[in-house]
Amino acid sequence: MQILQSDVSAKEHRIIKLNTALTKMTTAFEEANAEVKALSHKFANLKEEKKHEEIMSMMERELRDVSERHVNEVLVELAV
Repeated sequence: MQILQSDVSAKEHRIIKLNTALTKMTTAFEEANAEVKALSHKFANLKEEKKHEEIMSMMERELRDVSERHVNEVLVELAV
């Protein structure tokens, strides 16, 4: 009987250790998952920011081109 009690006690101890390990792993997984979500959000924001910068750059180039054409048109008119 004492052997069975000892075996049950050892198994209970093992269950407690496994539950503790599972809890730690679950917490680590949740933290890692939160970090991945944060990085994903940050990446999405950087992607949007880059897209915005590209659009602004294109608009600046277009404005510069239009300004140059306008200046050239004015210079041609003044030369006449």
